Amino acid sequence: GVGPQAQIVSIGGKETVDVEVKKDGDRMKVPVSHPLGLHAALDEAVGKTVEVAYRPDLRAALETRSLTITPEMTYPWVGLMVYSIDLEPAAETVVLRKANPLAAIKVGVKKTYYFVLQVYQVMQRMIFSRSVGVENISGPLGIVEMGRRTAEAGPVQLLFFLAIISANLAVINFLPLPIVDGGLMVFLIIEKIKGSPVSVGVQAATQVVGLILLISAFLFVTLQDIARF
Repeated sequence: GVGPQAQIVSIGGKETVDVEVKKDGDRMKVPVSHPLGLHAALDEAVGKTVEVAYRPDLRAALETRSLTITPEMTYPWVGLMVYSIDLEPAAETVVLRKANPLAAIKVGVKKTYYFVLQVYQVMQRMIFSRSVGVENISGPLGIVEMGRRTAEAGPVQLLFFLAIISANLAVINFLPLPIVDGGLMVFLIIEKIKGSPVSVGVQAATQVVGLILLISAFLFVTLQDIARF
């Protein structure tokens, strides 16, 4: 009589009851707010007048009621009912199409800026805040597999995917690593500040270090792709 949305807190002062959970006699304490615990607590209280503490709904204040338990009350079918709605989450698809070439170029520039910024954000979260794990990155094998799936969706989706890869490569290429163009830019800046180029020995050493880092990253992501497949 407390309503289908009520939450039972205790029956006869008991908030939990021992319930047999396996055929071999194993028992465990189950709260009376659970349908199994509620059924067991009511079954124990048949013929007794007990205090039932409950909330009419999850946000309501605690209420109590004295109740004489009868055998008909021991199987609360309402407590076993769950109302749910089947939902299938799906991403909303928005098609960006501009008839004017200048407007289309503007959209392309904005999207490219977004992709480049996204790469930097992922790197920041992966290196500094550690909120993104290295298991989320893919190497050549992962790129080929994603490219295959994208190609099956159509040529437009494939071109879009290639544009994303190009934006990623552009970011990587301009990182301040000795073996890529970003490292060359660093040397040029140092040369501008010093008034003389960096020594050949330093350049060679940094090139070797950059090559080792690049090969190590390549092997790591490739092995990760193999393990993932």
